[in-house]
Amino acid sequence: MILDSQALARDLEDRLARSFAALVPRGEKVLLAVSGGRDSTAMMFASKRAALEAGCLFSVGFVDHGLRAKAQDEGQLVARQAGELGFEFASKRIASGEARAAREAGSLQEWARRRRYELLADIARDHGCSHIATAHTASDQAETLLMRMLRGSGIDGLGGIMPRRSLDGCPSVEVVRPMLFASRDQSREYLISIKKSWSEDPSNHEPRYTRVRVRQEVLAVMESLAPGVSRRMAALADEARDLVRLLESDGFLDSAILEPLRLGGGVRVARETFEKLPPSIHTRVIRRALRRVRGDLRRLERQHVEQVTRHVRQGDATGALPLPGEALVFADRGSLYAFPGALPEKPSGAGQLTAVGAGLWSVRFAALGVAAEIRARSFEDIEDWEVRARRRGDRIVDSHKKMKELFQHHRVPVFYRDYVPFLARQDRVIACPMMLSSRVRGVSVTWTVDSSAPVLDIGLIASR
Repeated sequence: MILDSQALARDLEDRLARSFAALVPRGEKVLLAVSGGRDSTAMMFASKRAALEAGCLFSVGFVDHGLRAKAQDEGQLVARQAGELGFEFASKRIASGEARAAREAGSLQEWARRRRYELLADIARDHGCSHIATAHTASDQAETLLMRMLRGSGIDGLGGIMPRRSLDGCPSVEVVRPMLFASRDQSREYLISIKKSWSEDPSNHEPRYTRVRVRQEVLAVMESLAPGVSRRMAALADEARDLVRLLESDGFLDSAILEPLRLGGGVRVARETFEKLPPSIHTRVIRRALRRVRGDLRRLERQHVEQVTRHVRQGDATGALPLPGEALVFADRGSLYAFPGALPEKPSGAGQLTAVGAGLWSVRFAALGVAAEIRARSFEDIEDWEVRARRRGDRIVDSHKKMKELFQHHRVPVFYRDYVPFLARQDRVIACPMMLSSRVRGVSVTWTVDSSAPVLDIGLIASR
């Protein structure tokens, strides 16, 4: 039995050393995030071998959220154990008033997670650590996958807890998860084998938290039906991440599917592109477009993506679709338009005529990146003309037709119409690039456009 315990301990320590070697460059300093619980305590003790074999330098960081009186005792236990190992120790405590306010606001768990990482980042910087190691296990990975499946996650979400990621608000520090190979039971067995104690956080058994119910009511049943399911779900997460990495490794989705837009730094997926692709990957393409403009997919759930997919497939022309975050997304006749934030304000003012030769005048409107060259018999014929953006009540000169009708005929998306240049006299439109030639006899209009002009996005003008 002693030999079995020694072999178990050696196996976990060896695997952790290999995990650290794969995640952290040799010689780098790592802050071990230790709460005093079973998994982080196992990581701390097993890291002693990693210090030798992976060449890492370790410190230990503890955060007291100010939620429980016993947390101070847990911090003292972690400090003593870190001292046994010869690791530096540092701790930070959050004022109880801040925790109380978070509890009253109903966002306690999210607040605790965010503040924990903020304070760990402070400790990491103070101690010269380039990485923070958390003790997420294969059991945590299985719970995360189940929770994301309940929310309707796509294949990106099935990647689960990432082995490494940049720390929000602190790009110089990277978070690594070297314990994803182990289960909670293995952590417990390891600590028993080396005769070390740990603390139990009562919130880990509080059924009002979704994760606790998934652990106790869902994952426990799955493990009873198919022992080792947590390990297999962790393997599924690895496969999902590898598949996503493969799909995006050569930039295929960016270069062949996502068309960069000049307006607002957005992207478009054209109707023709959706028609060529299997319907089963439309959702993935839309998620990729949203990731491009948002930077991430946080708070974006399957219901949000399915809503966008439905409007695209139905060929709807929508306003901005309701999504979490600042990004704006529109469906327009089978195409998708996505922007990182609010669109630019409608350009105001107008460009005025300047004589450039006999019978030749030019006018430029920098706000829209366009210019027009006008040939006319005399200045009196055109002296009150200007180039501007649309205005309410605009109609085609010598016609009762509204510009809205012309836009509809040429399928110009509603959200682009403020960025189409008009040559106009008061509320009468004389010419518009590609859609409307000069409507005044004896007058010709030639348009040029800057390469950055939004009007190029809708294919009205070929870039010069």
